[in-house]
Amino acid sequence: MRRRDLLAMLGGIAIAWPRAARAQKPAMPVIGYLGNGKPSAVPSRQRETFRQSLRALGWIEGQNVTIESRWAEGNPDRLPALVAELVEARVDVLMLAGPSAIRAAQGATRTVPIVFVVLTDPVTAGFVKSLARPGGNMTGLASEFEELITKQLQLLKETVPSLSRVALLHSRDSEPSVLGAAESATRSLGLKAQTLTVARVAEFARAECGAAKVVLGGRSMGGRMASQAVAKGLACDGLAFLAYPLHPPGQESKLRDAHQALLA
Repeated sequence: MRRRDLLAMLGGIAIAWPRAARAQKPAMPVIGYLGNGKPSAVPSRQRETFRQSLRALGWIEGQNVTIESRWAEGNPDRLPALVAELVEARVDVLMLAGPSAIRAAQGATRTVPIVFVVLTDPVTAGFVKSLARPGGNMTGLASEFEELITKQLQLLKETVPSLSRVALLHSRDSEPSVLGAAESATRSLGLKAQTLTVARVAEFARAECGAAKVVLGGRSMGGRMASQAVAKGLACDGLAFLAYPLHPPGQESKLRDAHQALLA
């Protein structure tokens, strides 16, 4: 090879090298985590449980897997840009929760696997094709389907037999399909419903509806989150749990009731 050709080849490598280095896959698999709130809002036990679960599967952070996190700090408008950053970083899988984050991820990639948690029907919301065969690049955990909402209203009617009208207070950030399921459930039980979209349900019920009593509650994680909100100062007159996750699955010794001492 002539000297001139050799120098030209080396020069081409020197120019292309930084570009190629940026495009290379990271040395170990990367989990992209997209959080809706602030890092400080996620309990340390929850983070450690996640890492323990990874370790049980043979994945140890810093040794054979990396976790890359982005946080929306309570601003859903930031989600599209944050998920785009994670996709640009070439993560191997995205983990996220909530309808807004899921839609942002849908718009950012159709190839990176997405694992989600959502408290609504993912089929009705258009996130997956079916529960049995999600299709595409999305899968995850979901609850709060129409039959569950119907059961909640049935229990309410059994508790108050004279009940004929209900107010459905719908948070602006909630998934529309949940509201649709609630409206359908009220019709099936012969109840009249008035739907109001508000920013903060409990405050609205007390200030605008003249509610004498405001009772918060939920099923499983919903009940736990309601109790934590009250423990942190959210005003209400009572809590109603349809179920409560007292401990993580398979970890009976790790109780989730420490904050309940603040509820009295």
